[in-house]
Amino acid sequence: MSDATEGAKDTNDPVLTRPPRGGGAPPTGGSLTSMALSGVRWTYLGTAIQFTLQFAYQAFINRLLDPAAFGIMAIGLLAQRFGSYFASMGFEQALIQKPDLTEEDIRTAFTLNVAFGFGLFGIVWVAAPVISGYFEAPESVSILRAIGASLILTAAGMTSSSLLKRELRFKELVGRNTAAYVVGFPVVGLGLAALGAGVWSLVAAVITGVATAALLGYLSVRHSLRPTLNLRSARSLLHFGGRATVLQLMGWAGSNLDTVAVGRYSTTAMLGQYNRAYFLTSYPTQKLANDLMQVLFPSFSRIQDDPIRLRRVYLGATSVAAFVLLPVCAGLAVASPEVVRVILGPQWDTAIVLLPIMALAVAFDLISRVAAVVAQAKAELNKKIVVHSLTLGSLVVLLLLARGHGVWAFAAALAAANAVRNFLYASLMRSMVGAGVVATWRAYLPGLAAAMALAVAVWATRSVLLAGAVPVLVVLVADMFVGAAVLWAVFRFGPVGAVRDEVHTRLASTQLLRRSGPVGRVARLLFGAPRRTG
Repeated sequence: MSDATEGAKDTNDPVLTRPPRGGGAPPTGGSLTSMALSGVRWTYLGTAIQFTLQFAYQAFINRLLDPAAFGIMAIGLLAQRFGSYFASMGFEQALIQKPDLTEEDIRTAFTLNVAFGFGLFGIVWVAAPVISGYFEAPESVSILRAIGASLILTAAGMTSSSLLKRELRFKELVGRNTAAYVVGFPVVGLGLAALGAGVWSLVAAVITGVATAALLGYLSVRHSLRPTLNLRSARSLLHFGGRATVLQLMGWAGSNLDTVAVGRYSTTAMLGQYNRAYFLTSYPTQKLANDLMQVLFPSFSRIQDDPIRLRRVYLGATSVAAFVLLPVCAGLAVASPEVVRVILGPQWDTAIVLLPIMALAVAFDLISRVAAVVAQAKAELNKKIVVHSLTLGSLVVLLLLARGHGVWAFAAALAAANAVRNFLYASLMRSMVGAGVVATWRAYLPGLAAAMALAVAVWATRSVLLAGAVPVLVVLVADMFVGAAVLWAVFRFGPVGAVRDEVHTRLASTQLLRRSGPVGRVARLLFGAPRRTG
């Protein structure tokens, strides 16, 4: 259900060792840390903007459409996301990871992407009646066929997206993604929903957003559009990209088999409730994680041959990621009634029950992402395939056991399978970077401590306010304020020195904490004074 992520020891080496014509000039100068931090700043700025827009959009769209509309759309998106992995064939990751990238590589990747996009559109068109029959939702046939057209647009935009990431041009990525979202969802989607278009407003939003992103991405990079098929380039890209596609498909299965099960054994309205509960937990946390991971992948790729440094950076990144993501999941779980009623509205009571279980599932998933990115950056894809295979097998068994026990049991099965994957990735890091399960779980401890503190504070706050019959919107705002204050207090004054040290290390090259004026004062208030050196 989730929502785009060369190795050199010298961190000042350019990303493109042989920059192709039309592929954009590689970044020059600057340390790996400063370049990665610049990427983090821009991606999180974009995330903050999209958070605001997304939740404003959701507050309206979930009141204009009923749960069944979201259930039908969930079926369409299953096919769209599955097809998008075949459309890329892993070329996105291959274009980022390949040490020496040529113009022939870029043209070959673009040609194959577009060809696969058209082919998959045809497959979805033909298979739509079969898919709708499986879910016993005949009204989804036309939705599936329309959504299938977005695969062509998705494929056409993949090459430019990969080149922007490879060159660490995250400022342009943020601008592209934000503009595409605004045009697709608040403008087209919400406008059509207000006019009574129903589920078709969701379809139009997706297609418009994908088309806008593809166009803006190309205008930023302007790679060659002339088709070609260089067999040597194709083999080189497929050597990495083919295995990456297998992993992506396994990831799709691991993230969507629960949706398939709910859609098969429940109504489309219940599938809509399940889909919205997952969205509320996954969107804020997945966006935070994905933005961090798309910055870490190029960074980890550059130090893949330096195991000592890679181990240190892996544990530090894991600690910071857990400290940010686990408390967010805990807060969502505790405040689930307010979150659902304010953002979704009064017709989504089942989502209240599901949201805490979904938060646990998402937490297990997210805190294993850094390990997954390390394996990807080191091109250890066969080991990742083993991890995903074992996880997928456990998920299938758990979903079969969940049948007949209600929709909550499918959510619990997903949480348990994600826990298995987390353990397997932590075990894999011992052989890969010399950090085993104990070292990895030790890196989780600051995040777990912050999550418990935040959960207790939010629970106490909402209990007091609800006893006084305070409006639910006020309760949610208070929950968010208290949660943010507790997380800040734990970071500044709690026993999380390793996290503070890691953040200060990452901020050192920016000189942010040493700046004068309002920006510097706010930074020192949030993160503390810079450490003395020498």
